[in-house]
Amino acid sequence: MKSTWKQFIFALLFAASFLGFRAPAYADVTGQQARSVMDKWQNALVAIELTVKITVESHKSEIRMETLGTVVDSSGLVLTTRTEVQPDDIMKAYANEKGAGKLNLSSEVTDLKVRFADGTEIPGKVVLQDKDLDMAFIMPSRKPATPIKSLDLAHSANPSVMDPIVILEKLGSTAGRSTAVSMTRIMSVVEKPRKFFLPDACVASVGSPVFTLEGDLVGVLLARVATNSSSVHSTLYYSSSAHIILPAVDIQEAVKQALETTSK
Repeated sequence: MKSTWKQFIFALLFAASFLGFRAPAYADVTGQQARSVMDKWQNALVAIELTVKITVESHKSEIRMETLGTVVDSSGLVLTTRTEVQPDDIMKAYANEKGAGKLNLSSEVTDLKVRFADGTEIPGKVVLQDKDLDMAFIMPSRKPATPIKSLDLAHSANPSVMDPIVILEKLGSTAGRSTAVSMTRIMSVVEKPRKFFLPDACVASVGSPVFTLEGDLVGVLLARVATNSSSVHSTLYYSSSAHIILPAVDIQEAVKQALETTSK
């Protein structure tokens, strides 16, 4: 009887130690995959420094800001969120949500520079905007001297609900413009009227590229702005805007248009 009891205790302790060993190993593998994604793609991230003139009714002011962009072509073409470059739409939506009514509000970029991964700063200009998809494309005035890392739009992923994803972003100047990595899952796949992915518990900035654990591009995190009060209180819009992941295939089509615009 003693021998059987000891064997049982030994087996129980062995199983516990085995499970305790396996769980951290699995978590570490996931972390390693996310770090590999960061190492492979972080140099495609850029900082965009811009000055925007805001006009509200008869009052004018200028704001300086820094936002995130991603290189999407070897020419240096950069994709960023339109809500940062042209913030009047989201400002109007927010004012309407807070009961301020419709405002005579406009915005204009007066100065823009792109800071690449190697620290090179090059002036640039907005060459194409897509209001519905929240995309703005910026072309630097010249190509950087060193080779440019750009996203591989041709090899994209099509994740399903609850698939894990890795989101990369570049922090601001106060954090040394370090690369930040976050992990979450696909909460929903919206098919109509246009396909996009919804991330679960997303804390990353708009403009951030999104990847699978294998490093394939899913898309870019952008904003979907509510245009009327009924949209604001719909399932998607808990506030004046919501973060969505625009699929890489849609970005690829827009990149072609932006390059055609710059070649004219």
